[in-house]
Amino acid sequence: MGLFSDITSGSTPEPFTGNRWPRILTSMDINFSTDSDGDHLAEWDDMRVWFEGCGSRGEIMVMRAIWGLRPPHEAFDAILHHLNDWNANTFWPRAFVHRLEKHLVVIGDHNINMETGIDDEFLRQQVTCMLAATSRLFEQLAEAFPESKRWMNATNR
Repeated sequence: MGLFSDITSGSTPEPFTGNRWPRILTSMDINFSTDSDGDHLAEWDDMRVWFEGCGSRGEIMVMRAIWGLRPPHEAFDAILHHLNDWNANTFWPRAFVHRLEKHLVVIGDHNINMETGIDDEFLRQQVTCMLAATSRLFEQLAEAFPESKRWMNATNR
């Protein structure tokens, strides 16, 4: 007998695709919009979050948050150092910084290959954890960089 021969399969979870996001987000009372690519976007005071399904069949669950503040280029090294510490000590979201033409963009994301399926409760738990952990990341950045009070706020245009 093989190692897993005694495992009995229960019900098969529903396959994940990005088409499941509206049902999940609505069930969580999250206000969202849908862009022309079919991705779903929700906004909070300190971040915007995209909910997507990527991969050849949309089987990769993707949540990507962008910090509402736009640090200047001169903050790159210090923010990179902070994010490296975050990534070394925290499971998720994975965090990184990009240089754009006029400013920096800080991103936190969480991706899981869900080709075997996922139930709605687990998906809602992933959303809750992503939102809480990413908010904590962005709050820590604001505390670590008091000068961030003067940085451009993209969510309050």
